Amino acid sequence: MPNDTDTIRDQIIRSLGDREYREALVQESINQGIAFQLRANRAARHWTQTDLARRTGKAQPEISRLEDPDYEGYTLKTLSKIASAFDVALSVRFIPYSELVDHMVNDRDFVAASYGNDVGLVPATTDGATQLSLPVSTTDRMIMPPNVLPIIGYIRVAPSSAAAIKMIIGDESSSEENQWPTPSLANAR
Repeated sequence: MPNDTDTIRDQIIRSLGDREYREALVQESINQGIAFQLRANRAARHWTQTDLARRTGKAQPEISRLEDPDYEGYTLKTLSKIASAFDVALSVRFIPYSELVDHMVNDRDFVAASYGNDVGLVPATTDGATQLSLPVSTTDRMIMPPNVLPIIGYIRVAPSSAAAIKMIIGDESSSEENQWPTPSLANAR
C-alpha cells in the first residue's frame, strides 16, 4: 500500500513484482510512448497529420490511428518510415526494468531533433570551439569555447524549443536586437 513518502518511482518498482503488471507496463509504455512521440514530433515541425501522411506514403486516418495511445499495431517498417520522414534515427532495444522506470519517471522530452538540428553532431570549428545552431532561425549562432561544455554538461536544443526561445528574445525577424550574440574567441583563452 503506497504511503505519503513514496515516490512514483517507488510505487512502480514495488508493483513490478507482479509479472502481469510488468507486461502491461511494458505494453503501455510502448503504445503511449510511440503515440506521444509521434504527436510531439509532428507538432514541433508544425505538420498536420495530412503532412506526415504525405511524407510517409500513408493515409491521414492511419496517422491518426498511430497517434492513438490505445493503438497496438505498430510495425518496425511503419516506424522506420516515420523516422525517415522526421529525419531522425529509430532505436529499438531490450532494456532492464530499472531503465524503463527511470525513463518513464524522468524523460519528458518526446521531440527528437532532426539531423539538421542535432547539436550532438556539430563538429568543432578550426579554432577548437563548438558552434551550435539554435532553431530560432538559420542565421542565429552561438560560439562556445570547448572548455565550457564539460562544465555545463551538454546543451540539447530540440525544434520544440524554438517557441520558448522566441518568447524570450522576440520573433524571428532579422532585426539586430533579436539575434543571438556571436562572442569573439580571440580573448576567450
